[in-house]
Amino acid sequence: MNRTVGLVYLSELRAALSSLAFHMLSEMTKAYGANLHRVTIEKGEIKNWDSRSFYPSKYAVLFISIPYELMYKDLSSFLHRTGIPYFSKARDKEPIVILGGPAVTGNPLPVAPIADAVIIGEAEDIMDQILDIVNSDYKRPEKLGKMSEIKGVLVWEEGYKTERVFAKDLDESFYPTRQTLPENIEPIWGRAFLVEVSRGCSRGCLFCMEGRIFKPFRYRSLESITKMLSSAPGGMDSYEKLILYSLSFFDHPQADSLLEYLISSKFKASVPSVRVDTLNDNRLELIRKLGQKTLTLAPETGSTRLSKALRKEIYASQVEQVVESALTIGLQQFKLYLMTGFYGETKEDIEDTVGMINKLGAMIKAKGGKLKISLNPFIPKPFTPLQWHGFAGMNKLRRNIQLMRAMFGKKVSSFSALDPRYARLQTILSRGGPELSKIIALWGQTEGFLSSWRSVSLRQELRESQYLSFWDPEYTPLWHKYIIDHFNKPSVLRELYLAFLDVQNRLPENS
Repeated sequence: MNRTVGLVYLSELRAALSSLAFHMLSEMTKAYGANLHRVTIEKGEIKNWDSRSFYPSKYAVLFISIPYELMYKDLSSFLHRTGIPYFSKARDKEPIVILGGPAVTGNPLPVAPIADAVIIGEAEDIMDQILDIVNSDYKRPEKLGKMSEIKGVLVWEEGYKTERVFAKDLDESFYPTRQTLPENIEPIWGRAFLVEVSRGCSRGCLFCMEGRIFKPFRYRSLESITKMLSSAPGGMDSYEKLILYSLSFFDHPQADSLLEYLISSKFKASVPSVRVDTLNDNRLELIRKLGQKTLTLAPETGSTRLSKALRKEIYASQVEQVVESALTIGLQQFKLYLMTGFYGETKEDIEDTVGMINKLGAMIKAKGGKLKISLNPFIPKPFTPLQWHGFAGMNKLRRNIQLMRAMFGKKVSSFSALDPRYARLQTILSRGGPELSKIIALWGQTEGFLSSWRSVSLRQELRESQYLSFWDPEYTPLWHKYIIDHFNKPSVLRELYLAFLDVQNRLPENS
């Protein structure tokens, strides 16, 4: 008999329903034949959508998705409220707690002692193996031992390393063509059907963890996507639009043909973010015909010098040309993502960014359009060449954000920036090791967020500077010792980082 499986999303259901991973895990579990309960956090309360209540003892396993490091507090709070012991070694009965998602694929170590097991990478090819063990008659220690033998599963108590796993052929891999949307719940992205067009990235931006941990670049064929849309259970009538999932949509070799197919089939669709250097007049027109209202771009900076150093060679002139073309064909809403806080970033770099934004703002405003800016502090992430990079510091980041906010003035319709305090904490959680697990466990027992982290970390005498400082490039970060990743070997990442430092060190002394 198949035992009950809990799928936990540590936020509201409306957020979970906009997550492809949530739909993927739901449908894979159902396809296996397991009894699935979906569990979310609604207004601070634990909600079981498939049963009247949530009792941990009911479950053989709880799969918990961790997209972002700041959700470690939500994880700890969930365990605290449900009475599940914080650490794997303290548990002597079910449920088995299995974590997955981008945050723990990059660096599972801060929560590895909390989890019974961590999925490192993509679950499609190993989910049945995991569920076979969960469903077996083995005792708990034997189940964890068996799981540690699966490539892509890290079991901290077993002390083994593992290799990141990925689906080799997306056309042959499982896909959740049934994406159930309750009538009384409005997902964050609207009532949309999520279409993963490609996975991974063929680019090499030095700061992007997602582009690294989802390597290699793979795509679904046009035939596979059209078949998916035509054969989805219940059809497409219950969805308002399609969301085309991709890190770089137009790197798909059949991207134009796909958009033409969607337009001819009367689908409405949205491409959440596109690379500036892949756009042209024809593609902008296709995007407009799909019914997309906002063009979202992520140039990161308006500085040519800094763009080259970061290996995201998108220049202000290209952004200006794309926006001008988009305005010409009738697009009027734009959102741009920017970053600040890189080593060697100068006042001139910031002025270049401000100059680009002010020029774009004037162009867009003259046509009656709107420009939204989202500015994020740089956070050094695992498995990227900038994992050795330090955190810029609160004073510098606040100064940069205030400067840009003031200099953009009325040229932009809205300006938002991530509070540097959250970026600082995310840096600590991104670069930490298992020594953080006790602090995370205590953090989950407290009210508040930043203040409670500060209080707990001070009591535990955590030296935060070790996670925020620049690391010697000869040092191999701890996650590389537990995760084998043939696409992101530390020697290769180190070489790219040293090249970045070499470029930045050629700056004038007053930079």
